[in-house]
Amino acid sequence: MTALEFDPMAGKISHLDMTSSRGSITSHNSISNDGRYLLVTNYALGSEGPDKSVAVFPISESEGIRPACSSAVHEGSGPHPDRQERSHAHFIRQMPGGSVVVADLGMDKILLYRLDKDGQIALDTAFDMPSGMGPRHLTWSADGRCLFVVGELNSTVASLSVATSRILELVESVPTVADEAAKGNHCSDIQISPDDRFLYVANRGADVISVFAVKQDGGLAPVESPPCGGKTPRALALSPCGGWLLSANQDSDQIAIFARDARTGRLTPGPAPIEIGTPMCIKFAECE
Repeated sequence: MTALEFDPMAGKISHLDMTSSRGSITSHNSISNDGRYLLVTNYALGSEGPDKSVAVFPISESEGIRPACSSAVHEGSGPHPDRQERSHAHFIRQMPGGSVVVADLGMDKILLYRLDKDGQIALDTAFDMPSGMGPRHLTWSADGRCLFVVGELNSTVASLSVATSRILELVESVPTVADEAAKGNHCSDIQISPDDRFLYVANRGADVISVFAVKQDGGLAPVESPPCGGKTPRALALSPCGGWLLSANQDSDQIAIFARDARTGRLTPGPAPIEIGTPMCIKFAECE
């Protein structure tokens, strides 16, 4: 893991610190709600250890990230012989209520952890997703009562309800693309609109962005699936105002920009794309 400092006035990025991720092929990271910890998932495990699926790192404002203070190992597999031969943790983030949620693509599971004030994690719930789904990324409603999970391996998006006792229940699972396009398709990212009314799912292969309306019960209704504006949309990002959606089109070396209709959820191609080599992730930053 590497910590970098961004100076918005000078437009410069400088190196602060580096430490072991406690695993191999780090797949996702996010910052805890209180800003004190970096949460990390490792897709693969190193042949020589320490082989951790999930790790927590203290953040130092002056020094960057410190060595991991806690970690966890996932054990399990799924039906896909090549992609689910073992655990492949792929997403981690702390929810509004405090639970840390992890998507494990290799095990077809969503896991909820407790995170205490000292950065220690403990498993609360391990919920089984549909077999062969390959849960990759997820998002949730503002109140944290609904989770929406995208399946990389079977091109679906599933909605889950979250009870106060941290018990998950599957509401429904729907396809992101037509059957004829699903064979060569692999879903990547998922985003929810600021008003919780629409979901946006990136599809690599079909190269479209699937738009769904969120029903009152958490169910999903398809709206449209416009082209992503390039090849291999690996990540999506909604602007803080919700008026724009950006698609990181990895194999087109550009970020496509779409205007978003807040009433209908539909997308319209916007300004010229941003040319950049192999975009993998997009984040908006607040710059004072």
